[in-house]
Amino acid sequence: MNKDQEQTSSDKTEGQSVQLPMVLSHDHIPSAYVNVFQTRIIDGLLSLSCGLSYPDSATDANGQKQPVYAVELERRLMMNLDTAKRLVTVLSQTIEQATTRE
Repeated sequence: MNKDQEQTSSDKTEGQSVQLPMVLSHDHIPSAYVNVFQTRIIDGLLSLSCGLSYPDSATDANGQKQPVYAVELERRLMMNLDTAKRLVTVLSQTIEQATTRE
């Protein structure tokens, strides 16, 4: 396993908080560019679907082609609400750091 990033995780064991090291590997994760997403709550879990939108055309009721954006949702992440809250926090911090560097 390639050690790309080391972090710690808190686990509670018998009422005590224990810090456990986590080794994150990015070796086998495919990358995908996305520019559109949809969120929903399904059975108490947050569903985050994402994919691409691109210019296309569709035929309207009169048989005329009209410009539209086609959307292809390609990936879905499911997580509990606590994980979703942590994701929001980490995304906000990462965006803040990136924008202050510019």
